[in-house]
Amino acid sequence: MNSKAADDDPDAVPPMRRFAATTFVASIIVAVWAMLFPAPYPLCMGLLAAFPVVAVGMVGFSGGQLKFVNPAGEISTYAFMVIVVTSFTLAYRSFDIHAISWTGPALAAVMLDFCLVGAVAFIDRPNLHVRLLVILAAIGLFWGLGCANFTNALLDMGPKQTFRPTINLYSTTNGLNIGRYGNGGYSRHFVVGPWGPTARSEDTVVTEGVYQRAKAGQPTCFLLGRGFFGAAWYSFGACPGSS
Repeated sequence: MNSKAADDDPDAVPPMRRFAATTFVASIIVAVWAMLFPAPYPLCMGLLAAFPVVAVGMVGFSGGQLKFVNPAGEISTYAFMVIVVTSFTLAYRSFDIHAISWTGPALAAVMLDFCLVGAVAFIDRPNLHVRLLVILAAIGLFWGLGCANFTNALLDMGPKQTFRPTINLYSTTNGLNIGRYGNGGYSRHFVVGPWGPTARSEDTVVTEGVYQRAKAGQPTCFLLGRGFFGAAWYSFGACPGSS
């Protein structure tokens, strides 16, 4: 079928709609990847953060082929679902970063949310859908929080402090944090003694690899950073050379 015939065919699917459908499928694949086995980690999180921007961009540059609201007035288009799937997944995974202060990331999250909603409002300006903007403002906060929390840690180039508290107890719990670390529905817990800014013992969920390498009474390394936004954060794992 030539292009002229395709343009005249009422059942033909416009190229941008096919692209939107493909993008939605890709977003689901990346979300599942992020939930089950997010490696390489920076690439996986970066893709999650980029998908909402791609969704807004493809609607803006579609020449009217794509909308956030379908002709029936329903907010259920591919572009909208891409934002939903990846925003919630990114926010969930962002709690892998253990933030001590949320002030900086929270402010950055609000600003990112404002930019996302503002971009959609600009695209949708001929026929502004207030309900769409309100829903996106709520969802965008999850996306903004995920972006801000990861940025606060991954772009923190300042000096880090290392602490070595002792593992007092480690255990396995079924039914919590399902799939978060690829443990088949199990979450792994360490209870560690006081360290750095923490004046009491703390129960912390850890990755499968750290859990398998650790032993009760063995030191665990906590890396404490000041944060790109000035919000302190930490990560942890088995200390190098421990056995």
